[in-house]
Amino acid sequence: MSRKEDVEKYFKLQFGFDTTYEKREDAKYLKIRMLSDLRYIYRYRGVGEIERLVSCIKKGQLIEMRLSHPSNLNDPYDTWIPFVYLKTKENRREVTRYYYKVACEEGNLDSVKSKECCDKYRLNLEISDFDEWFDNIFEILLEYWKTQQTKEELKNGHIQIMREGHQKSWRKEQENFGIASFSEGCDSLLMWGHYADSHKGVCFVYDVVDLFLIREMKDILDWIHPVRYVPDTSEILSEWEKIATGQELTDAQKEDIFKKTLLTKSLDWEYENEWRFAFRFPDAEYQSLPWAPCRIYLGVNIDAKNEEAIRKIADERNISVNKMQLSDDQYKLIVGD
Repeated sequence: MSRKEDVEKYFKLQFGFDTTYEKREDAKYLKIRMLSDLRYIYRYRGVGEIERLVSCIKKGQLIEMRLSHPSNLNDPYDTWIPFVYLKTKENRREVTRYYYKVACEEGNLDSVKSKECCDKYRLNLEISDFDEWFDNIFEILLEYWKTQQTKEELKNGHIQIMREGHQKSWRKEQENFGIASFSEGCDSLLMWGHYADSHKGVCFVYDVVDLFLIREMKDILDWIHPVRYVPDTSEILSEWEKIATGQELTDAQKEDIFKKTLLTKSLDWEYENEWRFAFRFPDAEYQSLPWAPCRIYLGVNIDAKNEEAIRKIADERNISVNKMQLSDDQYKLIVGD
């Protein structure tokens, strides 16, 4: 079975709306099998990580895996939540009340016109189709407010305000999130270029057996999942609309929608073959996990001073070090000495 088939099966078992305890257990065993087949996963890091390691060692601290804040990820769709929450009944009422107030104030409506406007907005709330409802909001407004702005200008302006508010609230929601990304390979020219400062950084090698042994805060194995790659946002959008339109969902089903969003990316990133830790920590931009690398690969362009520092740290902690080399007969990286 291919990676893509394994991941799709895992998502259905773990996050499907009809999932059960038995299916989640099947998903866990599938994940263990996938990780065991890999044996090692890899984390590409830049020059800043070398400096952090040196600083930690000088302070007598352990080598731990540091997690990143979502705002530091390079894909703008990472941890993205679709702009669908406006469709909830509560938000529809809020928007309706706001524009009724605008119509009354800007249109200087008397009591008769005010009641007439209110009745129209109340009837509009009964419309189930979102696009029709939203369009009518501004049709009614323009009946009572003589402005130079067109209906489309008003709609677009409101959408922009709502998007900004949505992004602000979502950034606040992300404040205590920690994410760590891994790849299934250590020899990707693109990954070394993108995530390891143009081959000046390092690639940490992690033994997945450790995932079965570490017990910190909770079973760390529960926190890591394969990333799925899809051609568009249609599935994620439809699932968030279930929340936005008030469909009856359990808290567990809502949480699964959230997790699927964190673990789904565009096909453009498929070459990364990513595995991802994603979980919440209280009150800190960065948090660490007690998982040290079993080996470190150095980039082909690493600075001599940084190479010396890494080799010294690794030697003190019995961590093997190899430096990547360029193949002579292929556009390929190979593990050197």
